[in-house]
Amino acid sequence: MERRTVHLKVGDMIQNQYIIEQRIAVGSMATVFKVVDRKNRNQVQAVKVTRLRDGVTQEEFDREVSLLLKLRGSSWFPQISGSYSNLCHRGIVLSMEGEQLGEVLKRNRNFRFSNENCLRLSNQLVSALSHLHREGFMHRRINMNNILLKRSIDRVSKQEVVTLSVCGLSSARLITDQVKCDWSGWYTTYHESSGKMYAPRDDYISGFYVMAECAGFVLQRFVETTTEELKKLIHENPYRFFRGTDKWIARVLQIVDQCDKDGKDVDVPEIQLTLVMAIENFCPTSPIAWRIKNDQLKLL
Repeated sequence: MERRTVHLKVGDMIQNQYIIEQRIAVGSMATVFKVVDRKNRNQVQAVKVTRLRDGVTQEEFDREVSLLLKLRGSSWFPQISGSYSNLCHRGIVLSMEGEQLGEVLKRNRNFRFSNENCLRLSNQLVSALSHLHREGFMHRRINMNNILLKRSIDRVSKQEVVTLSVCGLSSARLITDQVKCDWSGWYTTYHESSGKMYAPRDDYISGFYVMAECAGFVLQRFVETTTEELKKLIHENPYRFFRGTDKWIARVLQIVDQCDKDGKDVDVPEIQLTLVMAIENFCPTSPIAWRIKNDQLKLL
C-alpha cells in the first residue's frame, strides 16, 4: 500500500500550539510526529496526522477518537488529549508511548528475547487485548509496528519499568461488525486467510505470531512454503514448530483454535494459566528485564 506521508517539517507549528521536534513514524495512512505542547508547559506529546484528501475518512477518524476516549485511564493504550481538523489534515494528540517492538528486537544480536521476557510481553499483550474487547472493539492490525515499549515509573515500587502499549487503533472495529480481511501478510491470521469474518480470536492469534518472532521463530527458514501454507501447517500441529522452551506458544494457539471450533469466546484465563505454567517458579507478571546500551533500550 502506498504510504501517504504528511510533509510537515521540524519546527513547524500545528494548530498554533504543537511545535514539531521529530517525525517518528510513517504508516500507510498517517504520520506520527513528536511535538512540544507550548500551551501545556512544553509537554512532549505525539500527534498522529493524516491527510484530509486521501487519508482516513471522517467516519474512521471519529471512530478512532471515540475509542481512544473509551480507553482513557488504561495504561495499555496511548492516552488522547485532543484532536483537530483543518483545511489539510486531521490529527489526534496522544501521549508519547515509546518505541516499536520490532525496532527494539533488532538490537538483540540473535533477534530474539529471552523466554522469560517473551512470557512477560505475552501476558501484557493478552491483558491489553482483553481490555479492548471488553470495551466492545477488536484491533484488527496487531503487528510489530503497533506494539510499543515504554519506560515509566511504577506507582508501587517507584522503580523505572518497561511496559507494553498497543497503538494503531485506526482500523479497530466493533466486535459486532461483520468485516473480512482487507490486507495480507505474516500477521494476517490463518482464519482470516481462510475467508472467515474477523473476530477477537484474530487479535490474539496475530499477537502470538508476533510473540513467536520475539521467541526466535524465523519465517525465512520456510522459503519453500508459502506464508498461507505455513500458517495452515502451524495451526494443524503447532507443536511441530514450537516444541522447546517456547512450546507454550503452541498451547496458546491450540486454546484459541479450539474455542473457535466450539463457537466460544477466547478463554483468556486458560491462556494466562498457560503462561504461568510455562516455566516452573516463574511469574509472567514480573517486570520485563531490560537495560540501556548505547543510549538505547534493550530487552534481555
